[in-house]
Amino acid sequence: MVDDRVLIHARPVGGAAACPGCGEFSRRFHSHYQRRLADLPAHGRQVSIVLSARRIRRRSISCRTRILAERFPPAIAQA
Repeated sequence: MVDDRVLIHARPVGGAAACPGCGEFSRRFHSHYQRRLADLPAHGRQVSIVLSARRIRRRSISCRTRILAERFPPAIAQA
């Protein structure tokens, strides 16, 4: 808890991610960044969910995608 806010930090646990274009898995991670989701207040405190997303580097000859952002299932951001 920070001040009157509750921060929830989440990150993926898998060692590989699939390309949305071709479906091929890659284990080469390029970098990461954070996405913030706001949720309804809990016990009068503002709630923020901080997702750490990874960027994946691809070297497949058959797919044009070279760097992609890791995708999260829609259920993470839906109530």
